[in-house]
Amino acid sequence: MIIPGTLQPFGLNATFSSCFLAQKVHGNSTMDRQVLGCVILANPILIFVKDWHMALVNNPALELQLINSLAGMSSYKTPEGIMHLRSLTALTNLRRRWAVYLAISFLIVMLFHRLFTEIQGSAYALRWALLASAMLLIQLVSLWKILPLNHRQGETALLPRFGPGNLLTLARGTIIALLVGFLFIDQLPGMWAWLPVSLYFLSDLTDFFDGYLARVSGMVTRLGETLDMNSDALGVLVATLLAYQYGTVPWWYLPFGFARYIFLLGLFIHQRKELPLYPMKPSSTRRLFAGVQMGFITVMLMPVLGPPGTSFAATVFLLPFLTIFLIDYLDVTGQKEHYSFWAGWNMERIKSWSLDRAPLLLRGLCIIIYGYQALVFSGVLTGGVSLPEGGRLVFLILSLLFMIAFGAGILGRVFAIAGLIAAGIQLQWLVFSFEYWLLVFALIYILLAGAGKFTLFSPEEWLVHNRPGEKEIP
Repeated sequence: MIIPGTLQPFGLNATFSSCFLAQKVHGNSTMDRQVLGCVILANPILIFVKDWHMALVNNPALELQLINSLAGMSSYKTPEGIMHLRSLTALTNLRRRWAVYLAISFLIVMLFHRLFTEIQGSAYALRWALLASAMLLIQLVSLWKILPLNHRQGETALLPRFGPGNLLTLARGTIIALLVGFLFIDQLPGMWAWLPVSLYFLSDLTDFFDGYLARVSGMVTRLGETLDMNSDALGVLVATLLAYQYGTVPWWYLPFGFARYIFLLGLFIHQRKELPLYPMKPSSTRRLFAGVQMGFITVMLMPVLGPPGTSFAATVFLLPFLTIFLIDYLDVTGQKEHYSFWAGWNMERIKSWSLDRAPLLLRGLCIIIYGYQALVFSGVLTGGVSLPEGGRLVFLILSLLFMIAFGAGILGRVFAIAGLIAAGIQLQWLVFSFEYWLLVFALIYILLAGAGKFTLFSPEEWLVHNRPGEKEIP
């Protein structure tokens, strides 16, 4: 049964789609099998060719016209039938947007290929483009398969658009594919060496804002959650491999890059043994550690940093992350009680000490060390520093600024990040010393635990324990 007339504005593709829907309702007796075969074969091709222009516009009037035309059939007069038709139409719209995303992503790859051809030559650009394109294809195939997940939690109605949050997540997927291209090839020369860290920093920004945009627009979907988790895991893996490739992190930091995949493998093995799994409880601490690790690996991609300072920092960062990782795994698999060696401890007292008093003491330690550095940079003391005159002045100002910030408790985590970056840059001139390692440890602890008691201004703490656009997480 072919529905003519009212469907003509949709073009040939819409007519074929209508035939297919009618076939599902009325069976083979109402349509020639050969025609149906042509419809099935032609439909995906027409999505990319005949109706390419439809992927660039949104026309709800035409969409409603198709639904109303098909709703005239007796099988689709029920509310369930109308909902099913809307879902089918929404899926078609999503596939058209998928095609647009495909075209834009490969256009970006082509532009970068042209750029690298001019910088490093055609052989380098080709190797980069092949790796980036392969990863992009993998992500596109995966996205195509999970398009039916584009509905809100607790609902079944498929949304016809990705929404601003998902679009930002898709942009992160393209950025990650660009980063994959840098694996197994030489680092770019000169200022171009900053391109990978710039791309990953841009990826971090999209990771921060995509959830916010999804929440404020009311477009929080299962598709977005799946895309976000997959993009986070893949991005961390690629950035970790690049940092190891560039020599800034040691080999024992690599498990961090594979953490999510190791976690999923453990859950898979647990299920194969027919053992129960339990839901993971929401935790602001887990989000904090994941965000800090992403920020850390971003810094490790900076071409001005290198071992041994980065190796020490990577080790200190990795230990608490692995602890949280192990606790989460034991919790999800229901084994936490069996390995609770901390049972009977006064956890509230330990938490108070580790989050309130210890950071306060470490802030005092930072003030002492920065005070010593200020005397060295000012020339009052000698400390094995061979800085140019301008460099001495810069680091002197920074030392005084850090002393004020940690003394007053102003933006503790933010200045901890700045202090770690400055400490990594100082390694080019400073003599490795015990106080240097103490400073790095103190800064990492403050970054992870906060500035502790008696802080004057710490607005970043709200972001640690809350998501913009969402109620506070317990």
